Amino acid sequence: METKVSLIRKRILDREPHSEEGLGKVMVKYFSYLLWGASLLLSFPKGLYAQSQSGTVPLPTLFAQLETEMGLTFSFAPDLLFQFSIVPPASDLAREEYLLALQEATPFKYEVVDDKYVLVSPRPVDFTFQMEEEDTQLALPGGYVKQNGQYLPVTGDADGAIRFRVDWNPQDTLEFNFVGFEPQKLPILEALTTKNRTVAMELSTTVLAPVVVQSYLGAGISAFQQNQRLELRPDEMGVLPGDADKDLLVSLRNLPGIHTTTGLAGDLRIRGGTPDMTLILFNNIPIYHRGYYFGTISPFNTDMVDKVQVYRNGYGPELGGRVGGAIEISSEAKVPTQWQAGVSGNAVAASAYVKAPLIPEKLGLKVAGRASYPGNYSPLVEQEYNAMILSATPLQARAQSPSFEIDPFRFDYEDVNGTLTFTPRPGTTVNVDGLAIFNENVVPHRSLRSGQYTEDIDKIYNTGLNLSWDQHWGAWQGNSFLTYSDFQSHAFAGQRDLDDETLSLLYSGRVNAITSWRARSSWGRVLSDLQDQLTFGYEWNWNESTNLKYDSADATPRGSSDRLRKEKDERPPRPGMGDNPPPVSNDTEGRDEISSVHSLFAQYSHPSWNKLALDLGLRLSYFEQGEELRLEPRVFLNYTISDPWVVKGSVGSYSQYLGVDLNYTYNHLDENQFAWNTLAGGRMGRGLMTGTQAQVGFLWQSTSWLVDVEGYWKRAQGITATLSRVQGGGLELLDGMLRSRGVDMLVRTSQGPLDVWASYTLSLTENTFEELAIGWFPSLYDQRHLFNISGVVHWGNLRASLGWYLHGGVPDYSVDGPLPDAIEFSREVPIVPQAWTNVDRNPWTHQLDASVRYSFERGPLRTTLGVSVQNVYNQNNILNINRVFPSMDEDDFVYLPQTLIGFTPNFMLKVEYRK
Repeated sequence: METKVSLIRKRILDREPHSEEGLGKVMVKYFSYLLWGASLLLSFPKGLYAQSQSGTVPLPTLFAQLETEMGLTFSFAPDLLFQFSIVPPASDLAREEYLLALQEATPFKYEVVDDKYVLVSPRPVDFTFQMEEEDTQLALPGGYVKQNGQYLPVTGDADGAIRFRVDWNPQDTLEFNFVGFEPQKLPILEALTTKNRTVAMELSTTVLAPVVVQSYLGAGISAFQQNQRLELRPDEMGVLPGDADKDLLVSLRNLPGIHTTTGLAGDLRIRGGTPDMTLILFNNIPIYHRGYYFGTISPFNTDMVDKVQVYRNGYGPELGGRVGGAIEISSEAKVPTQWQAGVSGNAVAASAYVKAPLIPEKLGLKVAGRASYPGNYSPLVEQEYNAMILSATPLQARAQSPSFEIDPFRFDYEDVNGTLTFTPRPGTTVNVDGLAIFNENVVPHRSLRSGQYTEDIDKIYNTGLNLSWDQHWGAWQGNSFLTYSDFQSHAFAGQRDLDDETLSLLYSGRVNAITSWRARSSWGRVLSDLQDQLTFGYEWNWNESTNLKYDSADATPRGSSDRLRKEKDERPPRPGMGDNPPPVSNDTEGRDEISSVHSLFAQYSHPSWNKLALDLGLRLSYFEQGEELRLEPRVFLNYTISDPWVVKGSVGSYSQYLGVDLNYTYNHLDENQFAWNTLAGGRMGRGLMTGTQAQVGFLWQSTSWLVDVEGYWKRAQGITATLSRVQGGGLELLDGMLRSRGVDMLVRTSQGPLDVWASYTLSLTENTFEELAIGWFPSLYDQRHLFNISGVVHWGNLRASLGWYLHGGVPDYSVDGPLPDAIEFSREVPIVPQAWTNVDRNPWTHQLDASVRYSFERGPLRTTLGVSVQNVYNQNNILNINRVFPSMDEDDFVYLPQTLIGFTPNFMLKVEYRK
């Protein structure tokens, strides 16, 4: 005999596409619901959520009567109470008994102060709801519930009943979830006032992945067993230390195993890998932009982000192209259910967004944009950015001379994101996504000795389009997309006499560009129990990378870059130079390189098999230019020993065909350090980068505690670095390897309104290059010890967080290092390889960050205020000591400290409208 659950599962696995008749019935049903809801609203006073019954009295009216009869004064928020009406307790009760009866009849507690005043506030409430399938009314056992995006530590029983107790606020929302069904949201006020305790669940067009840890670092951050990924939901996340504005990349560095050595948001390193080893996708569009203002600000607008999936231990076979981790950023692929708009601002930029159901349930539009403030507005946050970016650079070395001055930096950025969603019928969704990212950095300086004013200018673009199609047909699920991405980085300089107004090209500039096309089609079938799934597909990647150098002669580039010759007349105008692009010379050196990759992939996922959860993947890739064929297996395992204990592991093989050369000096102002190159079949002798990584660990969790420990090992072959050649100048391309191993540990506890977590990482990341013959040595950005402790507390609509970190120092390359510092500016200094037997390290760094955010609602408006501070006690953190040559014409060098960010306050204000 089939059970209730098996009947439901069978309906999902065997259901046919919706017929026109079925669709009509669905429309009639929802239209009936609409008429019923409208009649209900018209039947009661405005703002009254609970249905009045004979003999009931609104609480504010009852309190007014009690103040007269009992001589009490009630203190309460009118907006909180006007929705509740009750039958008054017996009037002959004593005062204490009467208040106790009130407390039992309402979701409030009544605290008497000074024998006269009564403080009315929400009290913990016990709920019992019955979860059932909408059409068949079959009970759904094992459901779970979230409050404001945070999972509650309960599951439904065998009869579908789910029982829980919550502390609540009027703005709270409950969300009921069951695998294979659409989540159902219920405002807390409606849950408190309704007598209907049944939650009707609708069949979903997707299969929900099982959750291992529901609140990894608090609300909005969860861990999934499939491919062992972490998932962030910005709308549900609390405030994180030093980040009241929810900068995406800043949020990610709170996760164990992810950190930024330099403190820049765009310098994320996942378990020892370099930033270019992490694949970043925004709605399937590859992102090569490292962040605004030399990487300090994320180029992603959180108003357009529904979820962020983070892969620290490698990733499944459906992704490829990097040997480290992956970050998938996605907008919500659904038609908005209501009109929504918002405007916001912080110390450096303003933004706005609109989400609109153009045709309800059929066509929806989401658009968002950001822009930095115009002019030379320079708040404290920008001043601190300037100091951090300038530290330990040749420009700072030159500024030590009294005849050289640096003016305040200027930076501008804008981005626009949009998504058009079309749902012609249930189970079919078409999305068109677009993004345009632009920023310009200007570093002005003047030499009083030569009488020259110079501007070093960087312009960076990243644009993209994505067309995707999702189809769910019974047990089958299909996804196909085509994306286009265009990245350009232009670095050049302009100069004029101090008494002149017109800039002209001064010296050599550089253009780094990547054009990418990406197409993928995959199909998967649910095999059994709503969870087992087999997926297979094909992916094609095509990339053209350009690296072009030019000098100041007025000539056309010769025979090196077809792309730049075609675009010579279309290059963006330079500020102060009119509409003409800077001229380039016959000595221009550059290249176009193309890579094309064809991949087949397959994955089998089984979330529960005798306590074993298993993900098996295989990716077969052919690299046309290098004529290489690679087979890359990937395995992810989770085994539940007992209820609180889970052991886990993974191993996988990966490859990378685009990358950035390693540099062994820190210079944030040098965009050449971040130039992308084609690796597979490249003309400079670069080869395909390949890598293997593995991890093993365990997880223990209880109702209020979580312990997560993972040991990892990573190795990448084919990394490249550029160093000065021996006497005679030029650059030498070195081919080498990277290896990293370490342990990440996390302890988190939730105690009522307080979430506290502490993480510690012990790691070692090393490089080796055969040409140097010095063996393995610590990477420039290697940090052995990383310790963080943070706490988030929430009182009603107030969220506050505090976080402190203590990080070990990076290796000191300035004295007795494996590589000579004199390589800066490609100086003609011989390389003298030497074994690094005594590794000195720079000082430890530490700082305290804090954030506070408060939200309140008035009718359809929701307002959020926030303040954040980085480095609260203004610790002077020195990351490194650089040996710097002020200019190419000087032989003497100076030692300068590279500092991290100082005391930096920021604010945010956001106003949203929902109808």
